[in-house]
Parts: sequence; C-alpha cells; structure tokens
Amino acid sequence: MTTGVFGTPISAETVRATGEYKEPITQKDVADYAMKMINDSDKDIDAQKFVDNLKERYGYQISTKCLIYNATGTTLDFVTYNDWHGHIYDTPYPSDIQNGQWGPFLHVPSSSSSCDWLFSWSIPYMGDNGVYTEIRDEGPFPWTDIYVELKKSGRSITVERYGYVSKTDIGENTIGNAVAVFQLPY
Repeated sequence: MTTGVFGTPISAETVRATGEYKEPITQKDVADYAMKMINDSDKDIDAQKFVDNLKERYGYQISTKCLIYNATGTTLDFVTYNDWHGHIYDTPYPSDIQNGQWGPFLHVPSSSSSCDWLFSWSIPYMGDNGVYTEIRDEGPFPWTDIYVELKKSGRSITVERYGYVSKTDIGENTIGNAVAVFQLPY
C-alpha cells in the first residue's frame, strides 16, 4: 500500500468472496461494493486523523484538508498537478489510490504570501511597557484599533498567519530593547 492511503484495496476477488454479486463481476460491481465499504474498518477515520495531524503540525494558518475516496472499481493514478497558490505540506500527493482506499493530504499557501507586517511598542511614562504585532492582508492599517490593542498588550506576543510567525517582546526598563522576529514557522 502506498504511504498516505488508508484502507484495504477492494478488487473483483474481494467482491466475489462476498457472494453478494453475480458473475461475471464487473467494474461497476467493484465500485458499488467500495461505496458500501467507504467507512469499513474505520479507514475514513484513520484518513481523517492523518490529515488532522498534518494540520496540527502545520498550525492555524489557512490550509485545506483534502480527502479523496476511490470508488471507481479501478485504481486512480496520480499524473500531475498545478498549484496556482500554495503547495502540499509534508507528504506528497498519493501516487495511487486503489479502489476502496482514502488518500488524504494537506494543501497550504505559499510562504511568499503577500501580506503586511506590523511591529509596534509602547514605553509609557507611567504603566507597563507593551508590544503588539499583526500579520494581515495588504492594505491600510486601522491605526486607532492598533493603538487600543497596543495599550492592552503585554510584554510579549506571538502571531501566526499567512505562513509566517511574528514574535515580539520588550523589556521592563524605560530604555529597554523592543525585539521583533518575523520568520517562517518551524
């Protein structure tokens, strides 16, 4: 079985062994039985857990959990792909998905997503220092909202969005360092 696919392949022999179908066993029969067995042995749950695990490792950025089930009575062979934006995360597209199998994968945006990054800080005469960061769609910043968020902020904040991470912190002193690191996620 190809890595990243779930379920035992269902063939004409599998269908014949059930005794539910008349001879000769056709591709339609094999496909029909595969549909009946779509959740057999929790293969659907295993495929879902697999893609959920990929998503958990990737993080909370935009992404698409893809699950393909083959109930065609034949094998689906991977031929080619075209990603307008993004790529497959961590595991390749399934190279083949046999009849009766699930093929999960996670599609994520390109790390070169176009976005704006904000790093702001406050060292007031009275009160605590603070930092605030955002990764957002391109365009004007809502400065009044940002000022409110900065006033509520603490001495460190981490934000993940669009395939980037912004980590910021500031010291306690009135002449402290304000540090920002804009990076790709680990």
